[in-house]
Amino acid sequence: MHEENIQATAAKRLLVPDSTNGASPPRKQLRMSDEPTKSNAQVEKLIVDFVVQDMQPLSIVEGAGFRNLLHGLNPKVKVMCTETLKSRLHVKLTDMKSKLKEDLRSCAYVSTTADIWTQQARSYIGVTCHWLGSDDFSHRSVALAFRRFLGTHSYDKIASVLMDIHSEFDLDSSKIVNVVTDNGSNFIKAFKEYAEPGIFDADSDTEEVHQVAIGDIFSECQSDDSDCSVVYLPSHVSCFSHTLNLLATTDASKAIEHDAVYKRLYRSVAGKCTSLSNAAHQSSKAAETLFEVLGKTIPKPNSTRWNSEFDSYCVIYELREKINIAMERVHLPKFSNQELSFLAEWIEVMRPISQALDKLQGENTVDAYFGSVLPTLCVIQKKLASFTPTHTTSLVTALQRGMKGRFDDILNFDEMATSRKQKALVLAAVSHPFFKLRWLPSSYRKQAEQVFLCEVVHLAETGTRPNTSEASSSSTDFYGFHDSESDNDTESAYKVEGLQFLSDPSHDVDQLKRLVIIVVLMS
Repeated sequence: MHEENIQATAAKRLLVPDSTNGASPPRKQLRMSDEPTKSNAQVEKLIVDFVVQDMQPLSIVEGAGFRNLLHGLNPKVKVMCTETLKSRLHVKLTDMKSKLKEDLRSCAYVSTTADIWTQQARSYIGVTCHWLGSDDFSHRSVALAFRRFLGTHSYDKIASVLMDIHSEFDLDSSKIVNVVTDNGSNFIKAFKEYAEPGIFDADSDTEEVHQVAIGDIFSECQSDDSDCSVVYLPSHVSCFSHTLNLLATTDASKAIEHDAVYKRLYRSVAGKCTSLSNAAHQSSKAAETLFEVLGKTIPKPNSTRWNSEFDSYCVIYELREKINIAMERVHLPKFSNQELSFLAEWIEVMRPISQALDKLQGENTVDAYFGSVLPTLCVIQKKLASFTPTHTTSLVTALQRGMKGRFDDILNFDEMATSRKQKALVLAAVSHPFFKLRWLPSSYRKQAEQVFLCEVVHLAETGTRPNTSEASSSSTDFYGFHDSESDNDTESAYKVEGLQFLSDPSHDVDQLKRLVIIVVLMS
């Protein structure tokens, strides 16, 4: 034991320099006060980042507690005032815009979304931009604008504001594939008046050329009374998630029109669920009682988001063993066994729509691509057809009619080769590695494969075909000689690439790194 202590002491002496031999003294453990202090510029940058990342009010820098915090960490620091913070934020915004414009300049195609809403008697417009990353094909999203929208929400004003925002970031119709909005009549009319018909417009399959005398345009612009500002918008697509939300609300509500039994049950169940949710959020005493009985809080539905209503009903049904005890404790009418059975069936019928909305509104998942729209709608259609309901027959019928009225033009696969809208959605789904052809009914897979391969060859010939004639002389190019056999070989090569993609058992997006043409088609 004594020998082990001697060895340990000797080892420590080897590690600790001996000050008597001229070596440097042993290092002391650094304290917070020994850390190098931040410069005032570094502190200001940290404050700006803190305000932006945590969305703090600008006035926070004037607060006594905030200043005491900084002075406690560094007594010499100078805390900026609100006006200085505003100035620093403007600089940061300018730098961010420059960087964003540079990133967007390198994108071949993007899509944007726009929405207008009112909060506390003030209207706002938000515009976002989305594209696929060139390295990993993941979703890239940025906010282009979040600003006040003054005045009425008229279609012409919406068009003008949208064009200004797009122009601010050097985006035009050659780069913006589509602008996605809700189904509001003001948005629909804005694009009807100021955009060329897109593939998702009602008259998109009718090609019509309007000839305009350019002299008439100049003569109008020379008039003192005319407004020469030109408003032009890219193509438009109505949000599929918003349309599904209408299916779950507007279309589903039609089930009560011709079925008295369903109407009575639905209104009774919905009324009790609403009363329970209100009790949990409007009275602190009721909320405490409900939590004591149920062990959790009943979610409060959001009037603008149908999924929140569905989620609230699901929680109530999950707690069905205790729910009537809770109802009695807060003096509300209990659920009958028939009503609980009805609620279970209603949830089963509506669940595919709720799941579809969650998937389509997700980010950075396989469902967050345009190619997921048709497969998702096909799943809803298939599940609605498979139900054998007891209490909700009229609901299933109403939803099926709603699906036909809203999506029949894109779910009719007989027209995939002739309808631009149908073709675009099919190609988007087939070119997605996760979906390919497996989501389609077997009777349509061969037709979809041919449409896909034809588009692959078309894209290769028009834009992405590699230059195979570098060795040819300028004379050959001048006379327009070409080797038809070589062209046929190249076309076959691209078809083979397309077939390899479809037959590859992998469904990972990474496989696109090996398939240039498919990437172009998916983008």
